[in-house]
Amino acid sequence: MNHFAYRLTAILILLILISACSSSKHIRLQGNRFDLPETLPSEQMTATVEFAGTTEVHLSPNENFYPADVNAPEFASKPGQAGLRIGYSPQPRWEIQVQTLPNLSRSLNGYPAIKAKYQFRGSDLRSAKKDDFSLAASAGLAYGQDESGTSGNPTYLNEMQLVMIDIGGIGGLRLTDNLLLYGGPFVTPIYFWGEDKIASFNSEQQRDSFSGTAWQWGLNIGAAYFHGQSWSLQTELAYTGIHWKSSSDGFFHAGLQIVRFIE
Repeated sequence: MNHFAYRLTAILILLILISACSSSKHIRLQGNRFDLPETLPSEQMTATVEFAGTTEVHLSPNENFYPADVNAPEFASKPGQAGLRIGYSPQPRWEIQVQTLPNLSRSLNGYPAIKAKYQFRGSDLRSAKKDDFSLAASAGLAYGQDESGTSGNPTYLNEMQLVMIDIGGIGGLRLTDNLLLYGGPFVTPIYFWGEDKIASFNSEQQRDSFSGTAWQWGLNIGAAYFHGQSWSLQTELAYTGIHWKSSSDGFFHAGLQIVRFIE
């Protein structure tokens, strides 16, 4: 195992520990993608701090009402949510990313996510020049869980787990040697399942299982400026739509990402 792999393993463990500390009654879905169509050169890494727009899914719009309504939740847009991301290229044209949205308040969950990207056309990120056109596709997987409830008699408890599969296409054009314009569509099916539990002092616990599929989709456009071989800055605007059983909505999200390239 070379020094790149050791670094990547240590950072993966850190990200998973950060995300495992969160528990909430809301679910957060990322709006900004920050996916470039150009991959890193082989065996190079990036460390990233990002501020992304997100969509919150409120399972229980009135926090005093339980059990939570998983069929018709409410949605809200939350700007500027901080996150961490690590990228690594194991071989030419391939890139692996691990990211998390850390738990920055009591009402938000952080999920570890793993994503793979393959570049079909164009030069890698370090070799690309003005007028170069690039194409890539990405696929990612994330797992999250949510638990909420009330104390008293009776006691209400809602437990839910979900798996998100993210699929996207990205295209880009180098306007100058240091400036890349990029964008593309994405879709995220969300599979969720869980239980509503009701218990009182003088009766047995009642359980009601539920499951379903939700969808998030959208389109983003952004620009990346590369400062030499060490740093880059990305800005991005995205529109995301979401359909969760009986509820639908859509939001615009703006985001910013700062990238450090690691030799």
